[in-house]
Amino acid sequence: MNRSLDRKLESMDRPIARRAIDIRSLAIAAVIIVIVVSGFIFFLAADSVGIAARVSAENLRISNVRHGVLDDFVPVRGVVAPIETQFLESLESGRIERMSAAEGEIVQTGDLIVELSNSALQLEVIGREADIAEQLNNISSSKLSYERNKLEHERRLLEINWNIDQLTREIERLNSLALRKLTGKAELDDVVRELDYWNSLLVATQAAQRTDEEMLDLQISQLDDIVKRLNENLDAAKASLEHLQVRAPIDGLISSLTVKTGEVLAKGDRIGQIDDTSSFKLTANVDEFYIDRINVGQFGVATISEADYSVTVDRTYPEVTAGAFRVDLLFTDTVPANVRRGQSAQVRLRLGAAENMLLLQSGPFYSTTGGHWVFVVSTDGQTAHRTNVELGRRNSEFIEVIGGLESGDRVIISSYETFESVDSLNIDARPQ
Repeated sequence: MNRSLDRKLESMDRPIARRAIDIRSLAIAAVIIVIVVSGFIFFLAADSVGIAARVSAENLRISNVRHGVLDDFVPVRGVVAPIETQFLESLESGRIERMSAAEGEIVQTGDLIVELSNSALQLEVIGREADIAEQLNNISSSKLSYERNKLEHERRLLEINWNIDQLTREIERLNSLALRKLTGKAELDDVVRELDYWNSLLVATQAAQRTDEEMLDLQISQLDDIVKRLNENLDAAKASLEHLQVRAPIDGLISSLTVKTGEVLAKGDRIGQIDDTSSFKLTANVDEFYIDRINVGQFGVATISEADYSVTVDRTYPEVTAGAFRVDLLFTDTVPANVRRGQSAQVRLRLGAAENMLLLQSGPFYSTTGGHWVFVVSTDGQTAHRTNVELGRRNSEFIEVIGGLESGDRVIISSYETFESVDSLNIDARPQ
């Protein structure tokens, strides 16, 4: 009986291996199932919510969408520039002998600024003047010879006409004597034949004179043309010497003079510039966003030295550089007194009439989104969700809301630079 009881006790003390293994397997399987289910649930949740990021409320700027008046203008920085600028260049090569003016001086048209020397050019001009003078002397001698020929023809005609006149008188006298039988017919015939000779000589001489005069007139005209060209060449030779003196082309201020005495210049070298100080304009760079809205004739207001001046767009330049294009603005009423090249001015270019509309405060977010989407803050202020919007006109303060937002919506307007690929934001409350 005791042995039987001992055997039962031994069998009860042995571990049940199979049941232990089954429990562990079930536990592992349960854990795996929980992990898989949790991952699936997380995936579904992530897929429905999108990528989220956490951000501190201290780093955000939030503005309410509201109705208001949009003053449709674009602010730009204008720079004062003269309307007319003349560049100074060396018209001939040479060495600078003398500087008669300095940068910053006011000059009048024709004032000497720089004087050059060029010995080779001076010798060349002297030689050309001598050659031209010799040719002019030769032409003058030729014209004098032509004039002498004309005078000789006239003298010859006078002589022939005189002889004809004398012979005509002689024939009249002989005819009178012949009627009274006081002279013979032979003497009269001799005089008549001599008169015929002189009349024939007169006709021939007159024909020769006409031919010679036509030729002489043509030759003299050609000589006059030659003289004209020679004189022009002489003037050009003298002008080349005058080009060694650089003079002010307009009244104005020498705003730049980049040469000094002793410097050797080549023909065409730029030596400085003169600004017309009687008229000024503003040049400004405008964001390319407004390139279709800026046109010639649009008005604006420029603030210089705390005073406002009316301006108008005079010219637009279509080239876009570094995201901006250039415009020229003219003062329409009063030009500021004592204004200087390079002086800056704040300009408000009006784009359209002021209108009442739904507005969102402007901010850095626009440079990232281009006005296509924003982060709208939830009513509890704990999250913000990416929302597609349609924005329109804007100035430096506000942007027109066309669609996607309603009055009272709270929008993050600070930079989105680190949130470009984020769908929602979890906002940490501001510390108390």
